[in-house]
Amino acid sequence: MPGVIGREKTVTVLCSSELFSHPDKLLTEHLTNVAKMASKELLNKPMMELYGYPIERLATLMEFCGYCHDMGKSTKFFQRYLFASEQEKALLKSMPETHHGFLSAIITYFCVKQYFNDEFLSFLAYMVVKRHHGNFRGVLEESRISEKDIYVLKTQIDNIAPDKFNKMISKISSNGFKGKLSAEILPEWLNNFPDEMRRLRRILRRLDRQEDIMPYVLLNFLFSILIDSDKTDAVFSRNINRAQLDLDENIVDLYKATFFIDKSKLDLLREEAYLDIVNTDININERIYSINLPTGERVIIVTGCINALAIRVSETFIKNNSCIA
Repeated sequence: MPGVIGREKTVTVLCSSELFSHPDKLLTEHLTNVAKMASKELLNKPMMELYGYPIERLATLMEFCGYCHDMGKSTKFFQRYLFASEQEKALLKSMPETHHGFLSAIITYFCVKQYFNDEFLSFLAYMVVKRHHGNFRGVLEESRISEKDIYVLKTQIDNIAPDKFNKMISKISSNGFKGKLSAEILPEWLNNFPDEMRRLRRILRRLDRQEDIMPYVLLNFLFSILIDSDKTDAVFSRNINRAQLDLDENIVDLYKATFFIDKSKLDLLREEAYLDIVNTDININERIYSINLPTGERVIIVTGCINALAIRVSETFIKNNSCIA
């Protein structure tokens, strides 16, 4: 049962030589599965590079995210939570020390920085892992860490059994993990993290001034791959083979051809709006497109127009960036 001794929180945990990600799954197995799924999923995308990064480099980045994304579950707080009674589980869930995303993200940040020596990629990986159970916030907000955060993270690190953690690292390293870390390095990384974020904020502000949408696209692309791989392994415990979705660029025209078009006023308006959309030159650097429609008839027509525009934009985006998220 969790308790407080002096100013330090401690928790009693079930005796086991292994760490778990879920009640029925070892942490080493889950981390390895997610890392390999995420890397494979990225390599299957029809792209050679994104935002100047070759696909192979991004696949390795996703491997790091997969291996590190749940390392924060190594704490005694989370291990106790997995096997607690419903009453105790509710108490543990309310404690910030039981949450695993932030600690996992800091570990990810330093592992990626060690390997790539690229602060931007390190921060992307940090963001992807930190929010893999939630939603993104502003990057400047995500780069700040409070004294309360530091206290919670220190408590979590103090409640990691070094022998179990290092055994886990040894096992995933034999499975392909390229990171260099141990339980003993975690306090040093936490101590250095606020300075790392202060330096990164200057880079992030420069990026903001460039008004380039591609870092945002890359971040969400990597995020979608991690959460899909994580949920797939947690639910199915295996990779799901998905058929490649290949939408014909003329899909709307083909669908329309199956209907007899009545020459009503509404049909003429629909066709006029549709032709306006499909005949518009699409520039992916333009953020907003508009179409004028009579009041009262907009709602009926707008869905078809949005679908037509979405296909046009997707086709242009893929053609120019060789990427599908």
